[in-house]
Amino acid sequence: MIIEGKNPCYEALISDITIEKILFSKTIPGDYVEKLKPLIKQKNCKFQFVEKNILDSYSQSKKHQGVICFASEYKYTDFDVMLKRDGLILLLDKIEDPQNLASIIRSSECGKINGIVITKNHSALVTDSVIKTSTGAAFHTDIARVTNLGDVIDKLKNNGYFVFALDMDGNSIYKTNLTGNIALVVGSEGFGVTKSYKKNCDGVVKIPMRGKVNSLNVSNATAIAIFEYNRQNYGE
Repeated sequence: MIIEGKNPCYEALISDITIEKILFSKTIPGDYVEKLKPLIKQKNCKFQFVEKNILDSYSQSKKHQGVICFASEYKYTDFDVMLKRDGLILLLDKIEDPQNLASIIRSSECGKINGIVITKNHSALVTDSVIKTSTGAAFHTDIARVTNLGDVIDKLKNNGYFVFALDMDGNSIYKTNLTGNIALVVGSEGFGVTKSYKKNCDGVVKIPMRGKVNSLNVSNATAIAIFEYNRQNYGE
């Protein structure tokens, strides 16, 4: 896996991921490199200064900011690990846009939620570009890949979680009790939450709209839900 950019590379170095090598542009500011040197030593990984065109040849985004890390592939979390902890879990139903996934990951890390569940099919994966767009938040967020969200919903309910679908035909999220262990099913903008999943949920919540446009981008809606959960549980 190739990680590009100052913030994503820094977050990779302070995470558990294995870093094999780091390439710095010869023109990168020295204070940034000095900041990373203790972390590089801890990781026991190689680093090298090269010409900018070398970084350009590896870069997919062409926005590497003078640093690229070569790392092991992203390691997904076992879903059962999430069940042993308390908090909020997001279930992403057919979120196929990598930018939406990256934004949801970033909001999830900022909100310090329990974890995210995606499916093995019909879902964006945690790729190099998703890591960069999330500014490295993916390294600090537990993400599980499962075969069927329906089975996950059943397992969550059997383990004391209340499961809600986030959709436009629900009750106001601000008037719904979200305290305790909550799982939130978030659907794609094109199709919403799958009907069978919604039917199996304990309830449906919505974010009330006051404008002429009746829906938010899925990543924005998810961010609002995350921080409403935090407000109700932690008073902030």
